[in-house]
Amino acid sequence: LLWSSQVGKVGERKNKKEGRMGSAFEQTRTHAEHSRARLRRADSVRLALVVAMVAAGAQLTARAAPTEPVLVRAWREAVPPEHPRDLGVDVIYVVNLDRCPSRWELMQLWAKSVGVTLKRWSAVSYESVDLRHPPMPVVNVPANKRVQAGQVGCTATHLHIWRDAWKQGYNRILVLEDDVVLTEAIMDRLAGYLVELDALAAASKDATWHWLYLRRVALRNTRNEDVFATLKDGRVVSRAQVSWGSAAYVLSRPGIEWLLSHLTFYQHPLDVQISEYQRTRPDFVTLSLCNPGSEFKNQCPENSISFTDDMRKECSFSASQAGGGRASKELPNIWRYDSNDANGITIQY
Repeated sequence: LLWSSQVGKVGERKNKKEGRMGSAFEQTRTHAEHSRARLRRADSVRLALVVAMVAAGAQLTARAAPTEPVLVRAWREAVPPEHPRDLGVDVIYVVNLDRCPSRWELMQLWAKSVGVTLKRWSAVSYESVDLRHPPMPVVNVPANKRVQAGQVGCTATHLHIWRDAWKQGYNRILVLEDDVVLTEAIMDRLAGYLVELDALAAASKDATWHWLYLRRVALRNTRNEDVFATLKDGRVVSRAQVSWGSAAYVLSRPGIEWLLSHLTFYQHPLDVQISEYQRTRPDFVTLSLCNPGSEFKNQCPENSISFTDDMRKECSFSASQAGGGRASKELPNIWRYDSNDANGITIQY
């Protein structure tokens, strides 16, 4: 019995020891499995980070790589029309600075895609304008105003275009700045509109027109503008009130002659000068083909599209605001009186 009791105790101690060993083994195995699980999670996180970094690098590479603007790609991929497109004008002048060749290249690309021919006109650069010896007289500048070389160069450029058009005997001309193109909608209808306007002019002396805006910024409420004509397709042509903008306009033969007779010196920036004529000279008839009344939007997006900065490239600035300047008191005043109605301008000093 004593021996049996001792044997039983030894067996119990052995079982307990084995139990402890088995428990320790289980704990070790569980710990190992947890460690492997943590490693797998860590590997997954690292892999996700690597994938994210690779993706981010690809995005950065894509952003860094030059991409072609949507408009330019559309023009490049367009199939040119079989026949030249008629816009109802004798010539399309494009004002372009010699230092901005990329703009001219894009204008040519657009012209090819829509089937029109452009005539490049080298703009008078602000760099070449010396206000002590300007390309046109600069006189009677309103008090407290400053004249920039680029503004004078811009006006001189358009004046040279009008002179060329008059010498060539053109009846209607379209003038575009080199960062503005026309929409398909207006190009499809412009020729017909101009024929109708000229027919009105021929039928009535009161219907003569000079300047036709395709793009403008209205300085007054367009709801107050008079209707000049309602064309066959229902398009309303309004008698434009005071507006700014010379980036896209059509001139008639009478308009060319009127401007050459009246704009003989620089006093205001070109679009401001035109607005002064609108304000003070009712015989200078400016019309608008932009949406009338409450439908009007500045710059007339239904007619024109502006280049984006990535299309303007080396010339993403306003050339008319560039160059040196002089204050009005430094410039000559040829008027003898405090106010004068010459050329339709009344200035109080």
